[in-house]
Order: sequence, then C-alpha cells, then structure tokens
Amino acid sequence: MQSYYLLADNGDLEHDLQALLIGAGQAAQAGETVLGIFIDELQYVEEPQLAALITAMHACAQHLGTTHAAAQLGQASTDQHNG
Repeated sequence: MQSYYLLADNGDLEHDLQALLIGAGQAAQAGETVLGIFIDELQYVEEPQLAALITAMHACAQHLGTTHAAAQLGQASTDQHNG
C-alpha cells in the first residue's frame, strides 16, 4: 500500500480534507478495521465546503477503494395551505 502521509493543516480545505480522510482510511486498513464517518445536515453545507468533501471522498475511492453515500433531507416548505 502506498502511503499518502500529508500534513492536513496547510489552510486549503480541499487538500487538507483529502489528506485527513486518506490518512484515517490508511490507519483503519493498517489496524484491520473499518472507519465510518457520518455527516448530518449536508443541506446546510456551503458549496465550497461541499465541493471539498466530494473531492476528498473521490480521492479516498481512488486510493483506498472505499464506498461513500450521502443524503440530505429536503427543505420543509413554509408555504402551507390550510384548506
């Protein structure tokens, strides 16, 4: 397994998140265990942060062979008709 040890605090969220998740995944593999990360309320994440998360998930899939899923609740409508 190729090591992707990177410093995950260079101030660039996209690269920091990739380094963090790949490092965590490698640690899980080395420990012969699994890693689950659950993120709630994705519908409130701003576009740049969501893009960084998607990029990091893609990098993990390429380097670690991981599977990812994401979900969000739809926004509740405030325009309700009361008959």
